[in-house]
Formats: sequence, C-alpha cells, structure tokens
Amino acid sequence: MYKLVRGKPLSEIEFNIVRATKGKYRNKLVCDNIFTFDTETTSDYVDESGNVFMFDYDNPEKAHDSLKHSVCYLWQFGIDDTRYIGRELSDFTDLLFELNQYINHHVIKICFIHNFAFDICFLQNVLQFDSVFARTPRHPMTATNNYFGIEFRCSYVLTTLRLETWATSLNLPVRKRVGLLDYKQLRTPLTPLTQDEIDYSIADLDVIYEGIKVYRKQYGNIWQIPLTHTGKMRRACEKEMENEKYYCKQVTALAPQTLKEYVRQAHAFIGGTVLCNWLYKRRTIHNVECYDIASSYPWVCLNCLYPQTRFLRVPKGKEREYMAKKEYLYLVHFKARNVESNYNCHFLSKSKCLSIKNALCDNGRLVSCDELEIILTSVDFEIFERCYSSDIEFVDMKVSRGGYLNNTLRRFIVSLYKGKTTLKGVEGSEEIYQSYKSSINSVYGDMVTRTFSDSIVYDYSDKENIWHTEKLDDKTFSKKLKDLQKRQYKNYKAFIQGVFVTAHARARIWGAILDGLDEHLVYTDTDSLKVVGYTGDFFERDNKVVLTRHIEIARDLGIPVEDLAPLDIKGKLHPIGIWEQEATCKSFRSLGCKQYIAEYEDGSKHLTCAGVSKLAVQCFKTIDDFDIDRKLTEKELLACSDGKGHTAEKLTPYYNVEYPEVVYPDGYVCKYKSGVCLMPTTFNL
Repeated sequence: MYKLVRGKPLSEIEFNIVRATKGKYRNKLVCDNIFTFDTETTSDYVDESGNVFMFDYDNPEKAHDSLKHSVCYLWQFGIDDTRYIGRELSDFTDLLFELNQYINHHVIKICFIHNFAFDICFLQNVLQFDSVFARTPRHPMTATNNYFGIEFRCSYVLTTLRLETWATSLNLPVRKRVGLLDYKQLRTPLTPLTQDEIDYSIADLDVIYEGIKVYRKQYGNIWQIPLTHTGKMRRACEKEMENEKYYCKQVTALAPQTLKEYVRQAHAFIGGTVLCNWLYKRRTIHNVECYDIASSYPWVCLNCLYPQTRFLRVPKGKEREYMAKKEYLYLVHFKARNVESNYNCHFLSKSKCLSIKNALCDNGRLVSCDELEIILTSVDFEIFERCYSSDIEFVDMKVSRGGYLNNTLRRFIVSLYKGKTTLKGVEGSEEIYQSYKSSINSVYGDMVTRTFSDSIVYDYSDKENIWHTEKLDDKTFSKKLKDLQKRQYKNYKAFIQGVFVTAHARARIWGAILDGLDEHLVYTDTDSLKVVGYTGDFFERDNKVVLTRHIEIARDLGIPVEDLAPLDIKGKLHPIGIWEQEATCKSFRSLGCKQYIAEYEDGSKHLTCAGVSKLAVQCFKTIDDFDIDRKLTEKELLACSDGKGHTAEKLTPYYNVEYPEVVYPDGYVCKYKSGVCLMPTTFNL
C-alpha cells in the first residue's frame, strides 16, 4: 500500500487538463500538474551461500567475488506539492491505477525524475515502457507507458545540474538535504524508517517540483518544456530566427545529401585541444601563469567565418589554388607521408586518422608516422601544415563559400553574454541570470548537435541486449534528411558549421602555441593555457586584435560596442573573447590529459582528474604525491569529504535484469529481477 504523507488524497486534487500545443500536437491533451518521482535504494552483495551483506571497506574483495545486488526500499511520488510514498515498487502501480480513475489514460501525465537513467532500472520491474527515447544506451530522456498514460522525463538531462545546485542557482524556496542519510546502512522495504529519513527523501521531490514550476511558467505548460538543456537554447534560437526564412533555407542546403557525405563531415569533427607538454609531464612546475578565453565558443560564433553554400568538389590538381582563395572554406581528405612534428606540443590526435602506419605518439597525440590518412577542415589543415613536415597527397577536396553566421543569431548571442555578465550576483535576478548562463553555455552544444545519428533501441524482453544501437543506414538517413528539409525554415544552423566552431576555437589555442609559447606551455584544455617562464607579449597583442574586432562586429550588427564588453555588478568590464589572466599556480603538476593538480599561494590545492571527484585532492599531502601508478583505495576516497555530505567516493554501476530471489536478514524476500548496484571502486592514476 502507498501512503499519503503531505497534501491531498487523489480524489481531492484538482487536475488541470490542457491542449499540448497549438501546432502539430494540438489534439493531444496533457495534464498540466507537475508529477515527480524518486527512489531510495540499497546496493548490497550476496555471497555463494545467499548471505546478504554491505560493502566492507576493509575487505573489498569479498564484494568483488559476490553477486552485486540492489533493492528499492522506498519510492516517492508527487503531484504538485502533494507527496505519496510506498515501500514496494508494486505499490506504485496501484497508485497509478487509482490515478487513472481521475485522469483518463488518454491524457498524458508527465512525470519528472532526476537521473532517470538510474530509476528506470528499478521501474522496469513493474512498468512496461512502450516507447523510450535516448541518445546513448542506458541514458533515457523519456519513457512512456501507454496503459497508465504516463511519460517519464529526465530532469537532469534538462538542467545538467545536481539537485543541490539546481536549488541554489535558482534560489528556489527549498533545498536538497545533503549528508543526512547513511547510504552504507542495509535497508529493505521492511526496514522501519524515521521521519527524518522520510523527510530527506521527499525533499528531493520538492526541489524538482519548484524547479519545474519555473520552466512551466517560462514555456506555458508542461508539454512545452524542452527535453534537454541544449533544447532550451535551440527553442530560443528558433524563436529569434523565425523571420530569417531565407537564411534558414540556405542553411538547410548545407545538409549532406548522402550518408557518405555526412560520415565525411563527422570525421572532420574534432573536440577541444587537451594536452600536457611532454617537456613538463610528471614534473612539479612552479609559478605557472593561467590564461582563459572569455566565452571562447560564443566568441568564435560572432567572429569567424562558416560554410554558407553546399560543398562542391574541387578538380584534381587544383587543391592548392582553391586553398589560396580566402573566400572558401574546405574539407580536405589527404594522405601524408614521412610525418614529423615541428614542435614540442603535438597537434593531431591519432584517433582522428582514418589509417596510420608506424605512429609514435605522445599521450595519444602524433609525434611522427610513416603515413596517415585523414579528413580535416581548412582551419585544421592550416594548423597541421605548420605543426608537421610531411609529403602530402590529396585524395579529395570540397569547398564552400565562407561567411558570418546570421546577424540576428549573432545579436542574440551577444544579448545572452551581456545578460549573463550584468546579472551575475544581482539579488532577485537568479532565475533570469541562470537562464542567460545556461543558454550562453549551450551555444556550443547546440551548434554541434548531430542532425543524423544512430538509433538507440530499448527492448526489455531481450535480456541479453536490452539497450542496443542501430547504426545509421542509407534508408534511415534519407528519411531523416526529408524530415530536415520539411522544416527548412527552422534550420538556423548546420552540423558542419558546428564542426568549424570547434576548429576556430582550437585555432585560437594553437595560434598562441605557435607564437612563441611552445616551450613555455605546460598544459592546455579547450579555452585555457597554463604557461611558465613566458615574458613575451602575445596575450596583449591578441587582446588588441579582439578589441578591434569588437568595434567591427558592433558596427556590422548595429549594436553598441559596449554590449561586447559589459560591466558586472562591481563595475568591472568583461570583454568577450579576450585572454583573462587567472590566479597563478604556486606549483603545478600534470600526468597527461585531464590529470593535474595545482597549489595556489593561499595553500589551497585543486585537482582535475577525469574519473574522480575534485575532493580526492585530499589524498595527496604534497603535489609530488600525485604520480602515475598511485592507487586511491575505496576507503581513501570515502574519507575525502567537504564536510557537507559529499565525498570523493567513486562508484561503478553494475546493471542486472536477472537477479535471483534474495532473502534479506530481516526476512524480506526480494523477487525483483532488475536493478543497478553502485559499488565503491578504486582509482588508479
């Protein structure tokens, strides 16, 4: 049985039924109340004798050798500010069945779950999902059960924020309770719960409810809320660009016409530059200066040229001639032989090569090889030719006329940057500031969203392969292309333009490296540089170029130049695109990409290490302790705490849909087949 813990019984709740939208889904009816759901679970282990135990940090091998198991001991469901709880998952279906007596199952009820990827592992024990939408396996954005007329949506995908951060960033009237529940305690649906434990659990629903209220107010009703964080930016851009139909039609023509051409464009996509100069790897360096580009991706959207016309093939032998024509951008497919790096910092990632022979690499980046084959943008090809000496043979080259992004779109990006800067820290403006901040941070994600992608299929009946990927084929590509063309007046950007966004941002970093910083660069990551012993004037010179471009861009867009360098609440200027110097590192040590530790003048230390929490910095007494082959145990990571309930504990998920029947020490018999056990694990540098 479920239990009402706050608010009204189902029979007394007023349900607000609305039409989903005025457009395509105008005949779809949606309940505009806010439904929320969450689970509390225990990760446990079962030995060969059937004994259930919790993870022992002094004897982790025992858990490694046992069945990784989990059980949901409490669920919470909310309708607006009313809260229900239940101990058995089957009780939740009873509640949904009763709910259908008050809302017809043809009326869609949208229920938000924070980190739905976790909760679906338990819900699939009692609910059949008729349709699931996901971009990657095991990470659903939505899942629908037609019998109960309920659609689950992931609020984490929408916000990309932890519940705690979501509540504080929007200054919501509620807060997530942190550190008040001991997850190391074995609990089952028979375990008595204190009122504090129940209050802790339903507080999560309070945060989701208050947060979704903000979105509902912004978008009109529940149905209209975008599915993803990037989708919010896309929706806003579509609205801004609704009168730019000619430009959108022109952008639609940029879409690849064949799957082969799309694959070619995807091969040319390279992410941000992340590297540690081999000269300084595993060395403790002192007095390291740090520089960041202010809003790097939005800046290159304003400042740089992008493909504007369909790519056309260049006649064989004419490649260099077209490369010299500044009006063209291009994608070039080529082979290079006898490749040798000219610098200490190495530009090309081996993984981006279509083929490569006898490669010598530095942390995955190419130092030399006998031969390689690759597809690059014009921006990256120019960097390649400066960074390497080689003998080049062109295989194929296609060109497009370059031009700036649409002025309306560029003005919108400027307005987002200005809003984020001027409203930061302004009391009472937290909601609109967060909207500006999330939108400006989504510019890059929106530009590089893949229009054509593989399909993620969910089939719970296939126990061996519940989640699998169906590769994009010619038939599916053609269908998606036709869908894209049908909405041509909404297509304000093309994937290939996003490919050039990353290329232009990367060129900014490499422009610095190749202008005297090669031997001084210690580490770089996407939009930042950490340098030592540099006395040149590159940053001053480059900033002057940026500020000159501010004047030209403002003139082109018909806006005040001050909009590109807004004042914050303290009266400080923040020009977009300039190099800003951050606090100098007293000591700095890197082991490679995404692995470094820094100590500052005030004695504080900062850790960036892919795969482990920043709190793990407490494991290192000195900078020199941070070294390759250092193993951080489960117990060490657990001990790293911020005093607010967060630790550096690293958890590995173990998914299972064929759990055996498990009998717990309190007599509870768990017959659920599906779950996910979050098991503490070590971390090796």
